[in-house]
Amino acid sequence: MMPDAALTWIVVAALCALLVVAALGKLADLAKFSAAIQGYRLVPPGLAGLASLALPCLELAAAGCLLIPSLRTAGAWLAAGLLASYAAAMAINLARGRSNLDCGCFGPARRERIASWMVVRNLVLAALALALTVPPPSRALEALDWLTISAGTFATVCLYLAIETLARNQPIIRSARS
Repeated sequence: MMPDAALTWIVVAALCALLVVAALGKLADLAKFSAAIQGYRLVPPGLAGLASLALPCLELAAAGCLLIPSLRTAGAWLAAGLLASYAAAMAINLARGRSNLDCGCFGPARRERIASWMVVRNLVLAALALALTVPPPSRALEALDWLTISAGTFATVCLYLAIETLARNQPIIRSARS
């Protein structure tokens, strides 16, 4: 449950930023993103092109719906479904011993191998999206709330980037300790 309208907007803004950046990265090179989808071996090869267009469009739709309070629940379910699906696709391939796949998370420009931390990341993000299905207590937002929302969103995005950088660099951190 989101305890306050301002906190709800922080989560909405941070998820929207993530979804939009991810979608734009994928749309920037649909052919390479289609190849990343094919690498997972979960979609028939003939549908990879359609999936490479549909997924970023669905991410943009989820982001748009999250921004409109009357559509927020639908957007939250869509975002959670996408994130859980991405987690499942990664988990299936990791279980198959296929970790040398491009995750495709932010498009082909940022080629990155899938890892178990990405599964956890996507499940946590899906849970945050699901938290948005519970309406916050109704209250009018004031000017200070919007400042809080702006600063909170910035801090949340920075925290996300820091955690992702640490997770991505675990092999380097471990080798430095040895």
